[in-house]
Amino acid sequence: MKSVHFFGLTSIFSLLISFPALAAPIGESAGEIWIDGPAEVQPGSDPSNPDVVVDESGRSIWVWDGTPASTRKEVFLRIYPADGGPPTVPVQVNTFVENNQHFPRIAVRGDGSFLVVWLSVELLQSGAASRNVVRSQAFDANANPLGEEWIISTLNPNLSQDNKVDIDVLPNGEYIVVWRSRETFEPGDSSVNIQGRRIAANGVPLAEQFQINSTMTVRRQSIWHHLSFFLRDTFLPVLSPV
Repeated sequence: MKSVHFFGLTSIFSLLISFPALAAPIGESAGEIWIDGPAEVQPGSDPSNPDVVVDESGRSIWVWDGTPASTRKEVFLRIYPADGGPPTVPVQVNTFVENNQHFPRIAVRGDGSFLVVWLSVELLQSGAASRNVVRSQAFDANANPLGEEWIISTLNPNLSQDNKVDIDVLPNGEYIVVWRSRETFEPGDSSVNIQGRRIAANGVPLAEQFQINSTMTVRRQSIWHHLSFFLRDTFLPVLSPV
């Protein structure tokens, strides 16, 4: 069984994962792998919010956010081969770097290509304050970027609470991204709701985002509490694209 936890190292937090069946390299605890290390390749400090997928070949693809030389968060990616060979060097996923880029999530297709989504702190259209939007970047099976980085949540540039993003792969190979939002399709309505958008295999958004829930009186905690269950177990029979 895999488990993710944080380990203090000279006041710098490091991501480790427990693999009971694997022998640890020298300098690491038994059964643990330093996901964002060792220190000479570690891309900054304070790593947090890790997510991982395992593709059909058995390799694991990790994403997390961390703080490099700047004071803002960036999103990083690293791949661990299925055969236990050396992992790739961590690379930065996001190209937009003006503010915090954090809370990444990842999904992988059957051919090994994958999509990373995360929350990006950006200025409101008015410039008066900041907001969270959902951004994404697609990669091929060799972890080469496919096209450009996209903003997924685009409905209202003057509302400030897109958060709790999640992602999965549909049977047809498209991605489905969902997130909690104050964006609605009713003018003047900022009720908390769940938005979604389909993404093509090459990372290009398909059509427009759509609102998933019609009941607007559910408490915020409940919306997120049921999001993963809704997405993974009942999304397709309820919301199959027409």
